[in-house]
Amino acid sequence: GDWGSVAPDDPNWVYAPQEGEIYSVPRNIIYQIGQVQRERTYVMLTLQWQPIDTVTATLDYAYSKLDIEEQRQDFSAWFNGVPTGGEFAGSGIKAPVIFNDATGTDVGMGIGEWGRENELNSLGINITWEPTENLMLAFDYHDGSAENGAKDNRGSNNVISGVQFSRSGNRADYRRDLPVLTLTTDDPLDPSRMLSSGTSFRNSYMENDIEQVQLYGKYFNDGDAFGFVESIDFGVSMVTNENRSAFSNAQRDTWGGYGAPEDYPDSIYNPQSLPGQFDELSGGSNPNLEPTYYEVDFNGIRNAISDIASANGETLGPCGTVLCADPFFNTDRTVEEEQQAIYFQLNMAWEAAAWPMRLTVGVRYEETEVDAKAFVPLYDTLVWAADNEFTPLSTGGGFIDGDGSYDNWLPNIDFDIEPIEDLLFRASFSETITRPTFNHLQAGKTINQPVRF
Repeated sequence: GDWGSVAPDDPNWVYAPQEGEIYSVPRNIIYQIGQVQRERTYVMLTLQWQPIDTVTATLDYAYSKLDIEEQRQDFSAWFNGVPTGGEFAGSGIKAPVIFNDATGTDVGMGIGEWGRENELNSLGINITWEPTENLMLAFDYHDGSAENGAKDNRGSNNVISGVQFSRSGNRADYRRDLPVLTLTTDDPLDPSRMLSSGTSFRNSYMENDIEQVQLYGKYFNDGDAFGFVESIDFGVSMVTNENRSAFSNAQRDTWGGYGAPEDYPDSIYNPQSLPGQFDELSGGSNPNLEPTYYEVDFNGIRNAISDIASANGETLGPCGTVLCADPFFNTDRTVEEEQQAIYFQLNMAWEAAAWPMRLTVGVRYEETEVDAKAFVPLYDTLVWAADNEFTPLSTGGGFIDGDGSYDNWLPNIDFDIEPIEDLLFRASFSETITRPTFNHLQAGKTINQPVRF
């Protein structure tokens, strides 16, 4: 008897789920039409110098910048859990293939427009020295940084909901590749009846800095002593890796509408063919598919909302009467890993009974320290924003620290033997580590917005 439930004996349903069966019902349908423009700039420089025969120095520099602009249009219907009939399919877990819903609310026409920038800087230096014919030594240094964030106050992702409050129900047909939505409306879609409702401007930022130093070498045995030893590898390395991720969301839960239709110029809503966007998919040519969606002008609806706020003396967020992303990150987490390692490896070869054999034995010791800092918001108010949506409000917070460390001995053994020509048997054993991803190393906790029961 709660949200979206279907009675086992409801005659309006074909193959209705019975007692004890698990079934699902949809929450909404969204058709999204997106456009992306990418512009990439890449520069690379390599310089190499050999002052004497035994020394070679190499410098590498790389710079990359990716500029991304995105536009997205949504056409959607939100189901408030009022199923009235249709047809289920499946066994064990059932899902509707035809779903009729009597939700009386809006037709959604969301619009989003934002820009992001990715920037990379990488500098590497390598010096190789061969003091003798049997010894090679090398020094390797690398410093790199990568950054990803919003280009401007539109944020890294956003949506402004355009709506018309005329829907009394809908039918969703899931029998083809493209779900087919048919609306039941009191009046046809008409720009003179359209306005806006809720908005969300998200601001995400990521930064990674890595600095690496390695000293390594290789000794080639001339065969006079320990003739079965071909060579010896050895080295040490140090790596500092810092990763920061931050996020904020400026959301308005005005889902019941903001202002009145006459506050919004009709010219910002442009009719487009919905089947024409999906004509290559099965279901796209279904005659029951809604024929028209409305493209909304992002700047036009944003300006109209700003004018309403100015007339009402309202503040919509961090930019006053203008919708924008919040530059203050209420989720801000940094993880720093410091890694030190040392390794040693013997590479051996010999023959026994005319059978060539090779054996490699090595060990690597890794030591890692992790320091995690995170901003944790303090929530002190819960606002009832809509029927089943609640918004926790934060008036501040503070940073917390977490740390950890671990070390590993990582052996490796590889043996092969050639009993006859062109036939090789090999046996290997090694132990390695896979490091956790940064989201598993971060400190702090947050809760999703909005919260629902």
